[in-house]
Amino acid sequence: MARALFTEMITRLYQQGEIVLYNNVLNIPADEALVTGDFLREVYDWEKQNYPFTAPEFDWTAALWSAKVVYFSAQLLLYRQTAIEEVATLLQPYTDLPTVNNILSVDLCLRFLPDILNKLKEIDPEDEIIPILESFLTQWHYSAINYPLEETKLDFKTVVSDRSIRQLYCDRIIAHKAFRRARHEAIEPYVIGSLGDYKDIFWKDLRVWSDQTQNKNI
Repeated sequence: MARALFTEMITRLYQQGEIVLYNNVLNIPADEALVTGDFLREVYDWEKQNYPFTAPEFDWTAALWSAKVVYFSAQLLLYRQTAIEEVATLLQPYTDLPTVNNILSVDLCLRFLPDILNKLKEIDPEDEIIPILESFLTQWHYSAINYPLEETKLDFKTVVSDRSIRQLYCDRIIAHKAFRRARHEAIEPYVIGSLGDYKDIFWKDLRVWSDQTQNKNI
């Protein structure tokens, strides 16, 4: 019986934080996709127990898309035998825009994409798939708080519209001390509010910048 390499890779990535690939397999059987999607649903059900407020419903299709993106990206990182035209068919953007109901589901796997991108840049900063993957992170930037993106291209409408996602976004910014992201005008008030009276303890530099900005506006 053939090994379920796609399912193995995604399961190991989530449970142990490492990628193990056995050969260049770019075909994902339907039964593996089903098993992997169900695994991600279990992961989401476990993670959402610690989400603030009411967690959005799991989006199976969005989660599976992000799993495929990470899987194909890892394969292309290690086994580059695929023409850029074929790469474009493997790494296609998600069909729906980010919504309250899919951002957190996509993040289950897309949160690992910045590490893959950093490795790609180490090998070849001019790699043609880098802009493709960065465009995904620009759209799904909750998964890229620890990755440099052009801040002006980020859309926060959906993030700030839901208090659960908004709080998770702020928490992740604070955890990574993502200064540039914290300074984005759409999210900065919520980050400052999340720090509350502990700004000096957890992130003094951000407090100083915020105070200076406020003084300039007086």
